[in-house]
Amino acid sequence: MPLKTFGKLPKGAAFERVRSSSNFNGQSFNNPIPTQMGVKAHRVMKDYFKTRSTRKPEKPIPVANKLKNDFTETPSTALKLMWLGHASLLIEIEGIRILTDPVFSNRVSPFSWMEPKRMHDTPFSLNEMPDIDVIVISHNHYDHLDLEFINYVKDHNIRFVVPLAVGETLLHWGIDGENIVELDWHESYTYNNVSFTATPARHFTGRGLLDRNKALWMSTVIKGSEESLFFCGDSGFFEGFEDIGHQYGAFDFTIIGIGAYNEQWKAIHTNPQEALKAHNLLKGKHFLPIHWCTFDLAPHPWMEPVEWLMQENQKVKSNVVIPKAGEFITSAIADQYQQEFWWR
Repeated sequence: MPLKTFGKLPKGAAFERVRSSSNFNGQSFNNPIPTQMGVKAHRVMKDYFKTRSTRKPEKPIPVANKLKNDFTETPSTALKLMWLGHASLLIEIEGIRILTDPVFSNRVSPFSWMEPKRMHDTPFSLNEMPDIDVIVISHNHYDHLDLEFINYVKDHNIRFVVPLAVGETLLHWGIDGENIVELDWHESYTYNNVSFTATPARHFTGRGLLDRNKALWMSTVIKGSEESLFFCGDSGFFEGFEDIGHQYGAFDFTIIGIGAYNEQWKAIHTNPQEALKAHNLLKGKHFLPIHWCTFDLAPHPWMEPVEWLMQENQKVKSNVVIPKAGEFITSAIADQYQQEFWWR
């Protein structure tokens, strides 16, 4: 199992599409702007030691638990969202159900005994999960691409929309190649009147020691006939958010990470201030923050991202919606949302 979890990269004929990508330099994929990836481990460890008492909650994080019969047999035609924790969302639109970066494992690492460990349960178990039509994977990191989940759904008839070179790992894990759609940036795929467009992000990939940036990463624009959303996955801030907003916006929801920031990896994760700036550049109406509160991935207090976000939003007055995991959100609900400070 440990070797299998590292995934697999395309070779031979399967590599030709990777080679032809303008985002591939012959050895690896490039970020949309120059991005330094160096990390000074001693500084990170010092920060981890200083914040160890505040990085995990003192009491259970509240979750709105769901069972399978809480979901309608036919998914909503209007846009309907449910945050499951971290970057995992259940989305209903145009009568289909979509999952983004579904991670149900207790830990996000190559080994079952290794941290980071989940800090709250998912709203529903895999056995209580409703039928899913499409799964979007933003990139191949362990906290976004979960082998345990793939093993559960590999015999289901679900379409996977993934960045270039990620499909080979899904094939290696048993997903039918007919159900895998690989996209380069600005390529699109349509399923039942819902379009999925891969858009740039500023991040990186890798599941082992020798595969850094050998697979692509992406943000995703999901559009129905009336409503749309931007799912960021993982990204550092870059002015390309404005280009995405001009080309594909405006969006009913932008879904962007606010956690796991640190000066050592500032280029690849947005902090709350940067996430709000990106939301506005993207021409978003409602902002739903993700990538906080579920896994201890950075040396900041677990509650700090959301408190910083609320403080920063007092200046810009964006429509921020921070639901509990398992809470349904629609555009109409978001318009009238009364924020419950459930994390305090």
